[in-house]
Amino acid sequence: MKLIATIALASLASLTGCAVDVDADPGADVQALGEAACGTVSGYPFAGSLTNGRSQLVGAMPFCSTATTASTSPNASYTNAGCTNQYVSEVRGVTGRALTARASWVSPALSSEGICGVSALGLALYGRRANGTWAKVGQTHLVGRWVPASTSGFIIPAHCEMVRPAGEAALPSLPTGHAYNAVRTVGYAISLFVPQRVTLGVTYGTGPC
Repeated sequence: MKLIATIALASLASLTGCAVDVDADPGADVQALGEAACGTVSGYPFAGSLTNGRSQLVGAMPFCSTATTASTSPNASYTNAGCTNQYVSEVRGVTGRALTARASWVSPALSSEGICGVSALGLALYGRRANGTWAKVGQTHLVGRWVPASTSGFIIPAHCEMVRPAGEAALPSLPTGHAYNAVRTVGYAISLFVPQRVTLGVTYGTGPC
């Protein structure tokens, strides 16, 4: 619950204009991100509804570029037994392929500095072994940072971007040659206590040649 408290304090500061001592390292996530059951949610659709997650085959390996296999929650009502208030994006057929978990904000638009500063993404990555058991690879979270408009050189409008707080773990990833045959990226988007739509998945590829 530490992250939710941090976001709430930041919101209070932005609304009142008063200085508030906000923990620089939000640490633990808002919904016990990466609970053990997130890696063992069974059945598909998850919990009987595509609202809660999606399972799909990984895409073709790109040539001299990167690609993403991901799924987007149709709404913000996602939840799974033992993996409360988290969306599950499962990708199969990934044996040996280097990949990195990813998460992105979907809606509503983070169009003001106040809303941006009280919004966050959380994600964890799991891998499935050949015997069917799951192992947690890692987890992290991202918070909103407002970027003012740039008028010098290229004109870039003001916008909100999701960044890792200082000291927070990098996006969880797997190296080439790993033995997992499937992965799950589980997580959420939230804006001051209210769940929001989220896109979760994995990115892979060698990048530019």
